[in-house]
Parts: sequence; structure tokens; C-alpha cells
Amino acid sequence: MLSKILWMHGLLSLSTIANATASGLLMGGFEHLSHPAYPAYGVRVKKVDGFCERTPGVQSYAGYVDNDARHLFFYFHESRNDPKNDPVLIWVNGGPGCSSTVGLFLEMGPCQFDDGTLPEPKHSPHSWTNNASVIFLEQPVGTGFSYADHEERVSTTVEAAEDLVAFVKIFFSSFLSGSLQRRPLHLTGESYGGRMLPVYGTAILDYNARLGQHEVPINLQSLVIVNGFTNYLTMSLTSHTMLCTNASPSVPPLLPISTCVRMKSVMPRCRSWYTESCIDQFDLISCQAAEQFCAQELASVAMQTGRNFYDLEEPCPVGKDCGLTKPWVVDYLNRADVRARLGIDKLAPKNITMEACSDRVMRDFTTAGDQLHSSNPYTETLLHRGIKVLHLVGATDWICNWVGNLQEAEKLQWSGQQIFQQQALEEWSVDGSGKRSGTFKTARSGGTELAVVTLDGTGHMAPTKKRREALHVLNKWITGQALV
Repeated sequence: MLSKILWMHGLLSLSTIANATASGLLMGGFEHLSHPAYPAYGVRVKKVDGFCERTPGVQSYAGYVDNDARHLFFYFHESRNDPKNDPVLIWVNGGPGCSSTVGLFLEMGPCQFDDGTLPEPKHSPHSWTNNASVIFLEQPVGTGFSYADHEERVSTTVEAAEDLVAFVKIFFSSFLSGSLQRRPLHLTGESYGGRMLPVYGTAILDYNARLGQHEVPINLQSLVIVNGFTNYLTMSLTSHTMLCTNASPSVPPLLPISTCVRMKSVMPRCRSWYTESCIDQFDLISCQAAEQFCAQELASVAMQTGRNFYDLEEPCPVGKDCGLTKPWVVDYLNRADVRARLGIDKLAPKNITMEACSDRVMRDFTTAGDQLHSSNPYTETLLHRGIKVLHLVGATDWICNWVGNLQEAEKLQWSGQQIFQQQALEEWSVDGSGKRSGTFKTARSGGTELAVVTLDGTGHMAPTKKRREALHVLNKWITGQALV
């Protein structure tokens, strides 16, 4: 794929292409990977040591996975602990269309920006790379430095899943002499990741089911969903709980009683219309109308609270979307020296620039109605087949709130459903310090586990304000220990 692209741009002769294809040639620091299971795909990757990760001896890489006209960018940071044996995480952000660098720089990556004054990000002691290697994948195509030729995009999570599975198979089986392919894999992400990760997980299992007897399957172990968008209706209906009650310990009721009463009165209509048009019999036009009604009556009021609906502890001018991304991350990644270090201008067209979130990707998925579909059937399938699922939820988020995530987890039909439903939420503290860090609820059954863990004092990007606590939960989870 790389050879074909370079030839098309007049950068390689035909004889060089033949030699490169035969030898797996490294050119200009870029290695080309492929796999016969996905002949239309290829991966271009290079070392980018010193980018974000500052720990001596720890390797970092970046590159693209290509499929004809679609090109997904990724960052790969090896584990600080035991990179030859530690598990691998794939992290995606939400949107859809928001860059995984939100997680990389602001939440759980090996470096962090604390404010906009730093010319370079600094070392993060509470990185998820402390005990795992992490891939930050810019997906779907059009996200971050990912790009499409000839407008060849995807507009549904199911379509996007094929690119992810192809990337995992090629990268794990070919990179670093195939040393990744038997490692435990955990799919992690936040927000719209709650829609995407269950679909991606089942796509991996479907791939494994097609393998021959002596082929190596992808060793998927779990999903870790941070403040996930799991079901549109549930998130709409729990808006009342988050804005009109003391659902979060640090946030009082935020709306006038009259507004709360109106919200309560329209909830039955929202539920019935959405259920009829989006669940019982999917009618895209009627379903979108139901979505708009529920949003107008139950969601738009969040703009009237004077709080940031991604973190209700933070003030925000009435009527304004204060967002969750920081401009200095985008400014940093678009710097000429940073682009050169990543190889962007050698790998991609010169006009590709970094955006925190792509309106185009969001519009494509919304037009297709992707957000209207629940991922619960996919999650249930994963649980039935032994894949663990963790919901890690910042308690002050409104848009993908902990109440809705808990309700959706309780609805999941699997062997441990009754056990999970009967469990009460319990308080937990990091490292047994005695100071409450949040609440948790978990159940094990049939060789798998479902858990919901909340983090007090943080919102949609839960690890941002609670890096130590989030890392504590993650390390327990990926090592198979009791969460608390």
C-alpha cells in the first residue's frame, strides 16, 4: 500500500516498489507492514522517540493504517514497565470524530498539558502506560490526522469496525517481529466509545471465529468504557436526575423546580415515542424526530444551568458550550517541528491539519442515525463469550452520566444479570486510604465480569482530574485483581 501511494505521487520507481514489497524495506524511517488476511490494507509506522514519552529507554511510534483511500493515524507508546509482556490497550475518543490525543495529552497518556503556557507537554506519573502499552487510534477516518482520499469515508460504527480489526491483525502479527499478537488486548475509550467499543469487540470475535486451526486469534480480554454513550434514550431520561436532584455528591440541584416539573411531565412521551420509532420498529425519520423532541425538552435545558455539562462542578456562561478540549493541544500538534517528528508531511497530504473534533465525521454519523442504535446487544454478546466489561464514570458528567451508565449496565442480559442487579453501590477509596474516591458495583459469572465504578469530583473526561484514581482502577482491572 505504501509503495503504491509513493509511486502514485512519483516518489518511487517501479523497480524500487518491487524490491520494497519483497524485502519489507524501511524507507526514510517508515516500515511497511502487511498481512495476507487483509490484502487491501497496509500499515506505515516509524519511531518517534521523545514524542510525549520522556522516560529513558521507552519506545514510541506513530503511523498510518491504509485501506485504498482511507488512512487512519495512530500513536503507539510502549509500557514503561515490561513492554515485552505487558498487555496492550487501544484507546479511542468519542464524538464521533474527536481525536484520541484528547486522551493522550489531557487524560491518561504518558505526558500532559496542565495549562496553555507550556511549550512542551510534561511527564505524567499516572499514565496508563505505566503497566501497559497503549495505542491511541485516530478513528473513524477523518479524525485527527486521519484522512480520506476522494471522500471515501465511513458513516456507521459497523463500517468503522473493519478498519480497526484489520489494523489490529496487521500490527500485532507483523510489528516488532509479531511479539504483540498473543498479548492480552483491552479496548478502551470514552464518550461515543460506549457505542463503538462493543461493536469493535464483537468484530474482533467474529474475525477470530473465521480463523483456521493453527492461526493465532486476537487475544481480546475486556472493554474499558469511560463515561460511555451507551443509549441515547437512557441518557436523555436521566438528564432530570442529574440536573434536578443530588445525584452527584458535589453538585446541588441546578434547575428551577418549574423546569424540573416540565421535564418530568414530558419523559413518558419521550420514552414512548423513542421506543416505538427507534427500538420496536426502526423508522429513521420518525426516530430522528423523537430524538429532536427528547433533546429539546430534556437536554437543551442543561445550557441554562450556568455549568459545563461535561463537568457540572465547573461554571460556564448560560447558553454557551464550554466544551472539553483545549486549544493548545491542537496548536502543539500543528507545529511544524511536531509534524516533522511524527512524519505527517511525509505520510499524508500537505494540507492535512489537526482538529480536536471533526464536524464532518459527526455530521456523517448523525445523518446515518448511528447514534440512535443501542450497543447493548453487542455488549451482551461479549459478556456471553467471556469478555469483561468495565464502565469507569466521572460522577459530575451530565452528557454521559453515571446514572444512565448504571441503568444500562443493569439492563444487560447475561448470566450475571441478577447478581449485578442485586448488588448495592458501595463506596471505595484509592489504596485503602479511607477517603471516598467514588462508588462501585460488580458481578462475576460464567468466567466474565461486569463492573461500574464512579469517580467523585470529575466529569466526562474522568481521568483528567483524577489521574491517580483512574490508574488505580485500570491496573486492578487489567491484572485481574478485585477492583477495591
